[in-house]
Amino acid sequence: IRGSFTFACWAKLNHLPSTVAHAPQYNLCGARISTKDSMQIIVTANNKVSLQFEGDNDDNLNTTTDDVIFDAIDVYKHIAVTVTKNGGGNTGVIIYVNGLAVATTDIGALTEANHNGYTSTQPLYIGGTSINAGTGLTGSMDGCIYDFAIWSETLTAANILKAYNTGVAFDLTADDGN
Repeated sequence: IRGSFTFACWAKLNHLPSTVAHAPQYNLCGARISTKDSMQIIVTANNKVSLQFEGDNDDNLNTTTDDVIFDAIDVYKHIAVTVTKNGGGNTGVIIYVNGLAVATTDIGALTEANHNGYTSTQPLYIGGTSINAGTGLTGSMDGCIYDFAIWSETLTAANILKAYNTGVAFDLTADDGN
């Protein structure tokens, strides 16, 4: 997570967070070593998708979709998040839903130094995130996630659309002759 990366998955919810009494957030994935170093992709209490990224207890980058993404249960959505570490500049984020960019941040508060400051010895959890120093799991996903994939680079918009249209995970960086 110290450089550029992409996360992608198919997800559906059994219950919308906004319809649950205590309005939880559901983590599609997350890693947290302490209150100062965390990375989470969540479905918010108002059914939007958000990336929360913080390095070295400094500035927190929070990119959230403007529109509700999960508006019905039992409907799969393809979620992809690209994070671009810009040398000498701020970290850029694009959230894609069903192959289309729906939220971007390239002037966020997370500088290159803050991005470099992120460290974690905790595992990356799929469908939840670790509580500080790995003492438990929080934000457990109430639904299904499949074809979760991580790339150590920022995928292009064309590759995100290709993953959505294909419907399965595959090596998007391979030369397929096109």
